[in-house]
Amino acid sequence: MKNVLCVILAAGMLCMVAAAPVFAAKAGDIKDNVYTDTDYKFSFKVPDGWGADVKSSKSPIRITMTQNSAPVPQQFQNGGEDYAQIPTFTVLVDTTSVTADQFMKNLTDPKFKSEQKKFFMQKLTIISKPFDVQNEKSINIAGASAKSVQYKQRYTVEVNERGSDKSNVVTDYKGGGIFVVVKDGKVYIFHMIYEYQYNSQYLGLFDAVTASLKF
Repeated sequence: MKNVLCVILAAGMLCMVAAAPVFAAKAGDIKDNVYTDTDYKFSFKVPDGWGADVKSSKSPIRITMTQNSAPVPQQFQNGGEDYAQIPTFTVLVDTTSVTADQFMKNLTDPKFKSEQKKFFMQKLTIISKPFDVQNEKSINIAGASAKSVQYKQRYTVEVNERGSDKSNVVTDYKGGGIFVVVKDGKVYIFHMIYEYQYNSQYLGLFDAVTASLKF
């Protein structure tokens, strides 16, 4: 009887182990405001006052960062706060066989089609709709080719006023940038988007984060 009880208990323990949730490994970790990627061995500084969501190690999206207390434009301060673009950084990694310059051209060329591009265009929202290029430069980082482009994107949204049946049509602009580095067959993409009226503030931040990139 004792042996039978032991077998039953052992079987129960195995069932509990089998039923336990399996947690996916994280893409990396953050220490002293520096994100370090476990798989790809790159790192960069996370801005002060920004929350970070580290993704699964299996995902091309490595980390998403959003500003904790972002400024809200005047046209959204009477009940339309949810319509304002929260400043957001997204960092992705994938494979590529082209230079950073060619990779950026492929992203914005409507004639170029691929499953990889289709996925990226869902995430790189500053170029997912018609845009104007504000500035672009080709640079070199740690022996790797890199491309940095700043964008301006017009939008129109209908905003409902708080406690009223009235609504206002708001037309304004979003700003942002995409920074692409190609190294050893991998493409590292930094994407940022925000309300354009704060462009001078966030362009400096975008440059600071991308300049902190290390391999």
